[in-house]
Amino acid sequence: KDKPLTLVPSSPWRTTSTLLNKMLYYFVNKLLNWTEAQTYCRQMNADLATILNSEEQNQLIQTLTSAGHHSNVWFGLFNEIDWKWSDGYTGNGSDYRNWRVNHPTRHDLNELCVGSHYNGGWFDADCAGHRHFLCYKGKNIN
Repeated sequence: KDKPLTLVPSSPWRTTSTLLNKMLYYFVNKLLNWTEAQTYCRQMNADLATILNSEEQNQLIQTLTSAGHHSNVWFGLFNEIDWKWSDGYTGNGSDYRNWRVNHPTRHDLNELCVGSHYNGGWFDADCAGHRHFLCYKGKNIN
């Protein structure tokens, strides 16, 4: 069984995590680029959030709302030839996408990481940009 992440007062992990389909989503109140965010999540025995359907997309929005967060965040989708999830998930729902209008743009080779607007809608962006992010721990984490 997965153990809950330990939340300590000095941690940037928000204490308001949400549970959906045995997956815990955590908003991290720390500005990092996509690769640093991925490393941070993995050091906490989690990964950047994988979003597999509209219900999980709504949970992402609820997690941000309950954290009082109102800007864009990183989560686990990125591109290396094809779009992939950070945790390597390729099963049912792995092809779910919720792109904003005119996205993905991919005009720039650096626009290979994906973020979400706080009220939904995904966008591709330069991986070097610093954003808050969502980690998750659940059924897809080994």
